Formats: sequence, C-alpha cells, structure tokens
Amino acid sequence: MAENVEQGLALVGVTAAVEILAVTPELERQRAARDAYTVALTETVTAMALRRTTLRDIAHATGEPIRLVKAIIAASRPKAPPATPSAPPSSVPAEFAEECQASERPPA
Repeated sequence: MAENVEQGLALVGVTAAVEILAVTPELERQRAARDAYTVALTETVTAMALRRTTLRDIAHATGEPIRLVKAIIAASRPKAPPATPSAPPSSVPAEFAEECQASERPPA
C-alpha cells in the first residue's frame, strides 16, 4: 500500500518516503506498553551499570542480549564537555597566539 501512495505522489512531483501506521485503541495500548518497557529497561540497565554489575549479569537479569545492554549503557553516558583550547606551542609568537584565542571566543 505504501508503494502505491509513493507512486501516486510521484505523479504529482512529490518524492517522499511513506509510512502507513495503523491506529486502533489496542495498537495504541501496545505501543504505550512497549514505550514504558523501554523506559523501565533503560532505567534498570543504567542503575545496574552504576553499581558496576557486569554486562553478562545485566543481560541475564533483564533477559536482553548483551549488545542491547551495551547500547543502552553507551547512550546513557553523559556527553563529554567540549575541550578547552590548549596552550599554544612555544614556537608561536605570543601576540599571534593571543589573537587566535581572542578570535575563538564568542562575542560578549
């Protein structure tokens, strides 16, 4: 069905991917349950990882594959702050280094 919609849109010059999503009360409940499970799993894996539980033990306890546990842990890690500019090498004249650093600073 999605292919027919895409072909019809192409006839009028619209090229876009089409996803047809069925909506019924039962499907909405099922999607909400899956979303709730995902949130609970993420919270559980993160909490167990903070307690230094092994990947194998987390996977066994949650019933999920190790690759998923690894992905959840990787996604839950805080992003590293941007690196601060390092001191200029001694071979660069001081006034040039100061000028470069001043141009990198955001305007006040």
